[in-house]
Amino acid sequence: MASDTKPMVSIIVPVYNAAAYLRECLTSIAKQQGPKFEVIMVNDGSTDDSRLICEEWQARDARFRLLTVPNGGAGRARNIGVANAYGTYVTFFDADDAMEADYLQVLWKNLQEHQADIAIVNFYVYNEDQHLFQYYLTDQARQIFTLDGPTATMMQWNFQWNSSLFVVAMGKLAKRELYEQIPFPEGMMYEDDAVTHRQLMACQRVVVVNEEHWLYRVRPASVMTATVNQKRLQDLLRAFEIKMLDLALAGLDVGPCRDWFAVVGQQILAELKPTQRATWPEAQRLERMLNDHARLVASWSTKNE
Repeated sequence: MASDTKPMVSIIVPVYNAAAYLRECLTSIAKQQGPKFEVIMVNDGSTDDSRLICEEWQARDARFRLLTVPNGGAGRARNIGVANAYGTYVTFFDADDAMEADYLQVLWKNLQEHQADIAIVNFYVYNEDQHLFQYYLTDQARQIFTLDGPTATMMQWNFQWNSSLFVVAMGKLAKRELYEQIPFPEGMMYEDDAVTHRQLMACQRVVVVNEEHWLYRVRPASVMTATVNQKRLQDLLRAFEIKMLDLALAGLDVGPCRDWFAVVGQQILAELKPTQRATWPEAQRLERMLNDHARLVASWSTKNE
């Protein structure tokens, strides 16, 4: 691609059976201001009208490109998008979410002004079941600040903040090479939970714009709200083990991650039926891990008495 036509940013959108939300998402992207950008829609084997909607956008706006691949999950779709990107910088976005008009501009401006390796913006939530918008921030919390990579990583368990903005793949802008060097794991759920800490740890400077610049939609059929099954539980355990090992190897405190997992693990066990707890190897492994954590906490308490 000629340098005068090359986009500065590639917006990569994995698409899987998101027809009900896709037009809203792509319309919000088309309205972005700031650096020159392209949009790579990776149709991940959708069986609804998602592909047709993507084809409509490809035909009407030269900035939009469609790649259609067999279903392989969001991690693989993001990696394929990166491999086909022309932009020097990349931001990921989910097909059921929506950008505020200044999303890209704010990310770009702060990345450049703070000479950061990655820029992050916060979000607000729309809960479909409750028909309710949810906001995390007060006016006093709206601020811009920088962190080094390890400190930004530990924010994943700082619950005084919306800690999930340091976990999800969306709401970030970084050089494409970061995602080429540290790709998303493929074939697993919670793929961002298993890798964003590595991406953050690789950064010298992270700039955080603690303002809501995109809408995150919570819907019944999403990965995060789906009923527990063996695959989901297996991948959650895998993501946790990857993260714990990486933190330990980097010399970071594993305690907050372990404590978070204990809370989530107990919630998952409570959802399982007795037959599932008795027959699923993943459930039995989770129970052993939680028992080990409880013994560890008890031993600490005894030593501190």
